[in-house]
Amino acid sequence: MTRIATPSINASSMADIAFLLLIFFLVTTTMEEEIGIQSILPPADNKEPTPRSQSLSLEIALNAKGDILIENSISSWREIRYYVNEFYSPETNRTDLITTVMCRENINKPNLNEKEKILWSWRLDACEINGGSFWKLKDDSQVLIESSPSVSYETYIAMQDSIHSSVRDLRRKWCKENGVKDYDKLDLSKPKDRMIIRTLRLMYPIRIQDVKFQAE
Repeated sequence: MTRIATPSINASSMADIAFLLLIFFLVTTTMEEEIGIQSILPPADNKEPTPRSQSLSLEIALNAKGDILIENSISSWREIRYYVNEFYSPETNRTDLITTVMCRENINKPNLNEKEKILWSWRLDACEINGGSFWKLKDDSQVLIESSPSVSYETYIAMQDSIHSSVRDLRRKWCKENGVKDYDKLDLSKPKDRMIIRTLRLMYPIRIQDVKFQAE
């Protein structure tokens, strides 16, 4: 009986091909950066405390009993939104008025570095969008979070989320009042949308700092 030769595949180069494909995907794949919670951590015990102005800040604390204290008063979770809205209110000791004239004067300063010039140009855009001026938080104004070590991680995250959500609602409100499309639909890849997003971040920045818990 005549035997029929079975064709065979030369697989000696398959390892090389697989290795080249692996390199290709490693080089071309874009890793999505995960954006976590934005906050400033308290300093280590052997360092000086981070300087802060309590008069310009909003203080929120979680004690060991699970109570939430806002400005040293027992409060409810629903009141976080009220206090955050008040914190960002214009014409208070926590805010500064930025005008078009002020921006142009600073941009034209000869000793201004490139980073500061860009920042003042963004502020100028924000002024023009807001009809000539806008109120911005002072650099020392921030939300201070003080939580007991016994507070659960879930509770801490819930409080952070409440603050972030309140700020986003302020941005949405501004968009609605100024005839801008929904804040959640703004696209950073579009120049006009990018300018609006920058303006909202200047007006309503998320500025949170964790402070060391003071024993009760």
